[in-house]
Amino acid sequence: MAKEAIERTFPAIALWVKGYGHIEIGDQEGLGFVVRALDYGGQVFEDDKPSTLAEAMAALEKGLAEWFKKEGIELH
Repeated sequence: MAKEAIERTFPAIALWVKGYGHIEIGDQEGLGFVVRALDYGGQVFEDDKPSTLAEAMAALEKGLAEWFKKEGIELH
């Protein structure tokens, strides 16, 4: 998948990793499959309900889009 297609599919995630923080996706001992977004001050989003990578990416996109909206930051 081309870079542009990924950024169109996941605009909030793309914006986040370009200048706001980093993400973690994977199995964590004691929690199972988890997805997180962290900035330089700590965690801003976490979801441990997804069971697939697709579900995790969708949850992360939604969570970050809500965070950007709350902060008054428009997605491009």
